[in-house]
Amino acid sequence: MSTQKSGAGRLLVLFSSIVMGVSAFLPWGTIMEVSVKGIKGDEKITFVMAVLIFLLTISKKIPLWIFLILGLTAGVIGIVDLFAMSIATEGTQAMTAIGIYLTIVSAVLMIIGVLMQAADAKK
Repeated sequence: MSTQKSGAGRLLVLFSSIVMGVSAFLPWGTIMEVSVKGIKGDEKITFVMAVLIFLLTISKKIPLWIFLILGLTAGVIGIVDLFAMSIATEGTQAMTAIGIYLTIVSAVLMIIGVLMQAADAKK
């Protein structure tokens, strides 16, 4: 894959990294009206990835495959945590919250942004 170019795909990657960073400080789960923020768990990893992606997006010389790997990794972390929380809280009044969903959605949008950039590079 080539390096980044300005355009809608790059803006989508920037926007997604901001959303992913913000999702770290939102609740990932709620148990009996006590919310657990993502930053207290695996969201530390995805927060670092979001900051790294944001900073790397500013530089146009970074290959797109790096963003693809970081986006996929963040998405996998979010999905694994979602399933782990679902299994661990089965039969309780616990529920997943907005932070985990925003992490997954922002990772998907990030991957779409990278693919948009790759398609633009082939033109």
